[in-house]
Amino acid sequence: MSDQTESKPETVEVAEEKPVDPLDTPVAETPNEEVEDKKEDAEKDAAEDADASVLDVTTVDEKAKLNGDDDKDSKKKKKEKKPKKEKKPKAPKEPKEPRAPLFEPIVVDTLDRDPTQLNDQVKLLFTDVVAEPDAGTYSFDNVWVFSYRAFSCSKLWCYRIIALILGLPLAICWGLYFAALSFCTIWCCMPCLKAYNIKLGIGRKFYAGFINAFLAPLFEAFGRCFSSIKVNLSKDATNVV
Repeated sequence: MSDQTESKPETVEVAEEKPVDPLDTPVAETPNEEVEDKKEDAEKDAAEDADASVLDVTTVDEKAKLNGDDDKDSKKKKKEKKPKKEKKPKAPKEPKEPRAPLFEPIVVDTLDRDPTQLNDQVKLLFTDVVAEPDAGTYSFDNVWVFSYRAFSCSKLWCYRIIALILGLPLAICWGLYFAALSFCTIWCCMPCLKAYNIKLGIGRKFYAGFINAFLAPLFEAFGRCFSSIKVNLSKDATNVV
């Protein structure tokens, strides 16, 4: 039995290996090649973006040109439509009158100090006071000359000294006096006279109305009564022998 039941040898099937094609086998890429591929992709993307931006810029420029041309055409049409206005010659401006200053400059003439001949009666010379009529009353020549000079010099310098001492105070006093007098005349006397004239004007109207109403017709009637009187004057010619 043992012989009959001998184990049969086990058969192992081995798969047949197919021949490998060298073209079908994948090749592992190196890191340098990966970097180059990325650079190429980035360059392509940059080029596409640049092309797109150029296209956008060109379209914007074209639109701006078109808009600019339209604006220019519209402006030209407006200019052509509007007729030019004739410029009227401007009238010359009248010069403005200068304003009077608050304090006018005082100009004093030191040569002619009596322009209105107010004190002509004070003009005196030595010959207006002392005069020798003829040769019988002549003094010595030197006496006459020195007397003339003494009179003129004493009159001049005495006047100047008195004017130096009293001229300025008296000028202030007279200035105050005439200022007060001017104030009274302007603010007191003339308004009173004006008011008096206004009141007299009212009385004048009453008086004129009374005369025209009562006296004028009376005197007109008397005048007509005496207007019919006629007087004839005749001269008789008489011959006297």
